[in-house]
Amino acid sequence: FLRRRREDLERRILRLCDTHGGRLTPAIVARSSELTLAESKAVLDQLHVDGHCAVDLEDDGSLHYVFG
Repeated sequence: FLRRRREDLERRILRLCDTHGGRLTPAIVARSSELTLAESKAVLDQLHVDGHCAVDLEDDGSLHYVFG
């Protein structure tokens, strides 16, 4: 069950990439899912650790997760 949920969430995040130019924030993911901001950040962090995206630190201090 948990693996299926994670796969569904990853697909949702990849679809969000299409509508946000490949750049996501935890807030974008949280607004488009049932996840909290903290959960969204944790998922994006794990995708980064797994090598699926890069992290850009913006001048204003915000993090953007960049998918290729």
